[in-house]
Amino acid sequence: MEWTRPAEVFPPGEHLRDELEARGWSQMDLAEILGVSVASINEVINNKRGITAEMAAGLSDAFGTSAEFWMNLDARYRLYSTEPKPARQQRAAIFAKVPVREMVKRGWILPSNSSEVLAAAACQFLRIDSLDQEAKPLAFAARKAATYDERTPAQTAWLCRAGFLADGVAAEAGFDPARLPDLASDLRRLALEVECVDQVPRVLSHYGVRFVVVEPLSVSRVEAVTFRHSDGQPVIAMSLRLGKLNNFWHNLLHEVAHIRAGDDLVLDTDSSFEGAGLPPAEQEANRFAVETLIPSERMKAFIDQKRPAFTLAEVKRFAMQVGVHPAIVIGQLAHAKEVTWARFGAHLPGIRERIIAAAVTDGWGHEGTHA
Repeated sequence: MEWTRPAEVFPPGEHLRDELEARGWSQMDLAEILGVSVASINEVINNKRGITAEMAAGLSDAFGTSAEFWMNLDARYRLYSTEPKPARQQRAAIFAKVPVREMVKRGWILPSNSSEVLAAAACQFLRIDSLDQEAKPLAFAARKAATYDERTPAQTAWLCRAGFLADGVAAEAGFDPARLPDLASDLRRLALEVECVDQVPRVLSHYGVRFVVVEPLSVSRVEAVTFRHSDGQPVIAMSLRLGKLNNFWHNLLHEVAHIRAGDDLVLDTDSSFEGAGLPPAEQEANRFAVETLIPSERMKAFIDQKRPAFTLAEVKRFAMQVGVHPAIVIGQLAHAKEVTWARFGAHLPGIRERIIAAAVTDGWGHEGTHA
């Protein structure tokens, strides 16, 4: 139950004085009974000292009351005597709204000892007028393991930063949904070699899709997001959280699937292929990503033929046949639990440096600019 501030609370020293007067005792008498100094009794009566648990137990024995009675008197008076701190309350509201320390560290907002200045900076970043409002620069449906209608402050901050970066990116062409099959085909052709990933931002731009990269905040668990810019162009923002080639291609084509389906705003927080518990739109986006990279009938035939022993040479041979990098085959095999990540983990190349060198990036030492 929430504590309600009373109109007036009397100090415990006054109650103690009344008890002494009712019995005709002096402060010295009570000091002898309790085995304490007269000075300690005098300080309690004059509200210069709080009632400790030991003192409360002694007063309980002396007056036939409970120790809790005296402890509650003292606690209630101390709470009443402590003036509310609006600045402290405001600062708590700011920290509940956004991950302040990480945002300051990333340079998204400036540090300040003034709660008013910090609140104004947070509101400006979230594009709201007050902390009471919900951040709505980009409304979106959140995808998580257990819930789809909540977002964390870290996810909101990450998304807002992605929206800000997208404002500064210009696609070279207008967006035409009819060209999406060609976009998927052109992207798919880049999945053969690691060196081709740095062409992804340019290809997306050619089809009217803006692309930005924002390093994830420590607790955001964000993979990627798809949303519409104010001019109607789709935006794909990625975190490159895992930074591996197989994750990158699955997440990218997953977001292309959202654009293809006309989904306005979707935040993805994991890169799993499994559909259990996911909304139909997420299951379809996963299916599209997997099928675009490797047709399911060809993957099934390869698994049925080679199970249970998959050698690296066989994986590479199959990857060449279907026209993708071996890491993509390994990723799909691992998600299907046909192989362990540990077995082929050394053959999953990192692509983060290649992507951030070609895309507008915030993080890893970059602040919304090309590397």
